[in-house]
Amino acid sequence: MKYSIFFVAIFLILSCKSESKKSTNSESSYTELEKSIIERSKPIVTSINDLDVDAELKDFLKEVKNKCENHDWKGLQLICDPLNYGLQMDHGMGEAQFFAELFGLNYKDNSIANGESITFKHLALINKMKLHSVKQKGEINTVNGTVALTDKRILNIEFMVEKIDDEYLLVGASG
Repeated sequence: MKYSIFFVAIFLILSCKSESKKSTNSESSYTELEKSIIERSKPIVTSINDLDVDAELKDFLKEVKNKCENHDWKGLQLICDPLNYGLQMDHGMGEAQFFAELFGLNYKDNSIANGESITFKHLALINKMKLHSVKQKGEINTVNGTVALTDKRILNIEFMVEKIDDEYLLVGASG
């Protein structure tokens, strides 16, 4: 009996110390997490004009946005890298699939077609496009944003733009 009271007292003392360390650590972890989020977060731009890129790229991105929102797929094809476009068509990819893949609208949890084969009927669901950020890595500009669809879904988009022979073009992965 003497020993059980002793062990209970030791247990209570240790748990109080452990609890005070936990609350101190969780507070400092919360502060570190909060700082990390603030440092990594940039506000989402409200307009293409707010993107931190040169005027020529802003104009190109406005053109991409307008062509997507107006479902001008032939016009969009004309501002794609012709080599990449040709290779994809030669590999048997359909045009609708090409555009969906170009913008990242073909992923399992981000598919415009919900598991069906992608057609222009699916691409016609695009209502509004918002561009949130542009990150440059070497010659490639990676653009991130969202598209609002007429069926009320909002999907993420990511596409690449490269300056080739003094003009910006949409580029996709080859293969």
